[in-house]
Amino acid sequence: MDRAGEAGEDLVDEYPENIQGDPNFNVGGVDRQLPDDLQLEQLRSYIESTYDPESPQYLALLPDRITHAAMLMLGSAVDHTMPGVAYTDNISQKSCELGEIFGDSTSWIISLWDGPKAAKEHFFRPEAAALAQLSGCAVLDVDDVAAASRAVDFARANGAETVAVWAFSSGCGYIPEGADKVALTFPTKVVTLDVPTFTQVGTEDSFGVKIEGAETYHSTHYIQTPAEARRKVRDLADFFRS
Repeated sequence: MDRAGEAGEDLVDEYPENIQGDPNFNVGGVDRQLPDDLQLEQLRSYIESTYDPESPQYLALLPDRITHAAMLMLGSAVDHTMPGVAYTDNISQKSCELGEIFGDSTSWIISLWDGPKAAKEHFFRPEAAALAQLSGCAVLDVDDVAAASRAVDFARANGAETVAVWAFSSGCGYIPEGADKVALTFPTKVVTLDVPTFTQVGTEDSFGVKIEGAETYHSTHYIQTPAEARRKVRDLADFFRS
């Protein structure tokens, strides 16, 4: 971020930082609407100074912590609901031998992420459920990304007329053959496919690769404001509905 005396001096004066530990820190944020990039900086500064990213439960607890931090740093009058809460009020869930299925449709999405089990359950699967509700597709989130090809076959054997894939992070390295379209969220490697593909990248993502023409979000690899997280899932749903 630009500091006083630099090119962004006027911007800093207009949007003063709200940093925990500063004498002028305000719980609940301050009375102004920050630009998206500064909202991310405020949120990130709080989370990175408060929580240990090496903790085994860090990712599992991150969605709730983002909501809490956003209320503290960005103001309680703004909607800080994460997509896994905002968009899952009318979605069904059932288990199968490959993972969890959200929704019921002849259009299926196989979701892939090889993160820790607890993180899958609390960090990733709520977004898979949100994607199912918003897209109108059935989403099968596999327990093991190595079963991605089996998941495509399973979907077709269970009435799927179309099968798409949504992969997050390192899960983008496990795209199976036979998918009708693919979405890649914050991929950690360049993936070249011959089917319709939608790619999402983060402005502050130190783990993901930068891909020209991708849709860009104000985000680290794991941290974005609740509003940006909701936009990310809505954009995925729009792609899979099209």
